[in-house]
Amino acid sequence: MMIHKGTPQFGWIRGQFPGGTADLNFNRRQQTISGDSFGDQVQISTSSEGTSVTGRAHGQSVELKQQWSPQLVKLEGWANGARYQMTVDYDCHKATGNAGGQPIDLNFDLHQGFVRGQAGGGQVDLNLSNDGALTGQMAGGRVQAEMVNLDLGHLLSNWFLVTQ
Repeated sequence: MMIHKGTPQFGWIRGQFPGGTADLNFNRRQQTISGDSFGDQVQISTSSEGTSVTGRAHGQSVELKQQWSPQLVKLEGWANGARYQMTVDYDCHKATGNAGGQPIDLNFDLHQGFVRGQAGGGQVDLNLSNDGALTGQMAGGRVQAEMVNLDLGHLLSNWFLVTQ
């Protein structure tokens, strides 16, 4: 008998970001993210069709339309009390958009484990090690976090949860 291991159903991001601490639990089976970020409760869910992301984070309503494919994720709507737009293009290794009037322009590589560029008016230079340690700088502050059973794509697709 052969046992096949699939994608883990649960993952998390826990640690320190420039705006404070985050403790986010990802449940792939339920398509939810819960926990807290910067002292506020997070309760996010993706519709069963995968076309919307809704809930609460940072004391604000989250209402995002989503287009998802293995190569491209697009989010557009409201998060953190402001207009939010993010496109994560896996083929081009780019994440671009706008959050609260501030541009997002990031380069990333899932295999080499880095995210670099500009977001929120500040530099971003993050590294994810093979053991799940997320370290570096963003928005002028230090990042020291742990990511388990997730990759940088999960971080980028949920950027609004680790920024204010």
